[in-house]
Amino acid sequence: MAEKGKILGEEIFQDYNNKNISDDMIAYPDCITLEASIDDLAKVMKIDLNKEKPYNILRYINKLKKSYLFKNLSENTLESIAKNIKKEKFNKGDYIIKEGTYGNTFYLISKGKVTITKDGKPLRVLEQGECLGEKSLLSNDSLRTASAIAEEKVICYVIYKKEFDMILCDSNTREYLLRKLAFQNTDIQLSDLFYIKFLGKGKFGSVSLVHNKQNFYAIKAISIKMVEREKMLWKYFVNERSIMLGLDHPFIVKMVKSLRNQNYCFILMEFVNELNLDDHLSKKRTRNNIYETQFYIGSMLLMLDYLQKKHIAHRDIKPSNIMIDPNGYLKMIDFGIAKVLKDYTSTIIGTPHYIAPEILQGKGYSLSCDFWSLGICMFEIFYGIYPFGNYANEVIDIYKDVLKKNLVFPSENSKFVNINNFIKDLLTKKVNERLCNVSKLKHKQFFEGFDFNKLNDFQLTPPYKPVKTDLTNFFKETTPYESILKEEKESTPQNKKKKKNDDNENDDYNPNWFEEF
Repeated sequence: MAEKGKILGEEIFQDYNNKNISDDMIAYPDCITLEASIDDLAKVMKIDLNKEKPYNILRYINKLKKSYLFKNLSENTLESIAKNIKKEKFNKGDYIIKEGTYGNTFYLISKGKVTITKDGKPLRVLEQGECLGEKSLLSNDSLRTASAIAEEKVICYVIYKKEFDMILCDSNTREYLLRKLAFQNTDIQLSDLFYIKFLGKGKFGSVSLVHNKQNFYAIKAISIKMVEREKMLWKYFVNERSIMLGLDHPFIVKMVKSLRNQNYCFILMEFVNELNLDDHLSKKRTRNNIYETQFYIGSMLLMLDYLQKKHIAHRDIKPSNIMIDPNGYLKMIDFGIAKVLKDYTSTIIGTPHYIAPEILQGKGYSLSCDFWSLGICMFEIFYGIYPFGNYANEVIDIYKDVLKKNLVFPSENSKFVNINNFIKDLLTKKVNERLCNVSKLKHKQFFEGFDFNKLNDFQLTPPYKPVKTDLTNFFKETTPYESILKEEKESTPQNKKKKKNDDNENDDYNPNWFEEF
């Protein structure tokens, strides 16, 4: 019996030459169904129905997409992995993995429950969709640190290291997956962190480099007393934490967890050990580099595509909020003023040269504001100047240019026509005429011949690759991170009378905001 949400007729995918459904289907009681032809479905999902059992490959790809380890790889790579998947069955009590043995196999549970034990003691139970043996795929001579025992009849999709190595021979992709594994450790406590150095002070908190003797992290410290003084800030921190916890994309910095003590709240995140895009652009001497612009804007398009699907407006996209990692790829950072927008908002916020005109008009704006900022970044990367307010000395003059000045290009050279047209699509002041569809932007002539699949899988040659810095010597640092934190002194003037009423934006202040950390 099939119930609400079930799919009927999928066996046609498995044997397209036999288009007959094997069983009768009778509605009981009355029901409503959504129907689609098999040819239309195959066209939409880009399935070649003449291939042998394409449905199995599609099913494996969908399973891989649900795995935290593989879900961000390109469709091409996922298909290659899917074609090498085997299926194994285990009976109740069977060892799937034995502690202390060398592993060369990855398991994705398709059906049943698996008990994880260490030194004979149960640790947890894994169910359908969860995986085990990840380190075996990515590391050489990896010893199993725990056992996995079938609690009932179990079916697993299996990937062997030998086949996986042939598919994923690119070291950058492997490095990315290894970092993903490290970020799964959410048991880290403040007492596990050791201070290395101060990295900088952001809008609302200081950031330091720390380690836990295994991995490096950036940690953002937010003074609870500071928020008590500047009450309007509490929403930004709670919002930033909420948004970052839900982000998982290769070109966006990964948050590991939040922490707090008596005086501070903390955001622990991935450390990107190099420079930001703004520093790189200010140092380089050559302009008008088509491939460089394709690479950087293509990367930012993938970021925006991901955020757009989650209804997130970053609201501060600019080169100084984009890091270049040691392999030359980009990472978006700083979600301090990001916001989930399923409709419109009207807060005037952002960085002057990159702010969209609809934000300044105060009539309401949505996700389209980030595509304007992307257009500014593209103009700056290619031409080396801002399209609006480049020679302005005052913020108000920048705003006037953004609102009123026409878009003018430094060069109308015919070989730049594709890039100029692309920028025009983004820097259109009328929001309803601005091109904010990532799929359409990726298929514009400017990106002709550019491989987004290879970009997604770190298989393109970056236009700039920093000299890698070896940080492993810093693991010797054993100064506890908490010991270097000094609570800020109360800065409210003693002789200044307190206002009788807080500002309107403080009326909904939550004095227990930090409990979410």
